[in-house]
Amino acid sequence: MSSKWVSRIGSSRPDRPLLLVFPHAGSGPSAYQRWRTVVPLEVEVLAVRFPGRETRIREPLIPDVETLVKETADGLAEILQGRRFAFLGHSVGSLVAYELALLLRHQGLPGPVCLGVSGYPAPQVRIPDPLHDVPDESLLRFLLERQYVPRSLLSQQGFLQMFLPILRADFSLAGTYRLRPERPLECPVHAFAGESDVFADPEELRGWAALTEAEFSLDLFPGDHFYLFDRGAEILRKVTKALL
Repeated sequence: MSSKWVSRIGSSRPDRPLLLVFPHAGSGPSAYQRWRTVVPLEVEVLAVRFPGRETRIREPLIPDVETLVKETADGLAEILQGRRFAFLGHSVGSLVAYELALLLRHQGLPGPVCLGVSGYPAPQVRIPDPLHDVPDESLLRFLLERQYVPRSLLSQQGFLQMFLPILRADFSLAGTYRLRPERPLECPVHAFAGESDVFADPEELRGWAALTEAEFSLDLFPGDHFYLFDRGAEILRKVTKALL
């Protein structure tokens, strides 16, 4: 199925259960293309493409979670219809995936059979800093200190003109988000974290246990905030097992 909302990671398997992956701040589906050789045969993997990036670069960015989740639900409705599916988000993608699961429940629609969250504190544990409001110089200094992107890219003016608005919109998703009272999810939640992640202490991910009535697990891996791109096979294997 062709859709501006997703990019396929690996082979087309429309007859298999579906895993939807949600990208981290400032990125898009291309970040997950390095997983294409380790996708389990039992599933199809699609990466979500939000407005304002990659092939949707001419569309307006959406800086608030509620609006983004509503539009994402509409955009993915046909893709999800009649399929068994799971969500896996990294960084702020975890927040979007969680809110999308809640919205589907509010709409009386089938939700994910499991939710994978990576590199992001449970939303009731810590409210992120309002990084979307800081001056460019402060934001660039923050990115360099946390090694969020290579220094060589931050010296390229064309890259910054494209990257900073996307990053600000995604940081706004986190910085303006406020958790509402909600009944815990019925599906299992599996959390993943890098042991040396400077953006999310692994202990903060344990808070996701309070947001599900079902099974919760936390797997730690060596590495920083972007540990998962080297651990795709292990993460996909665990989420696939839960999906099946």
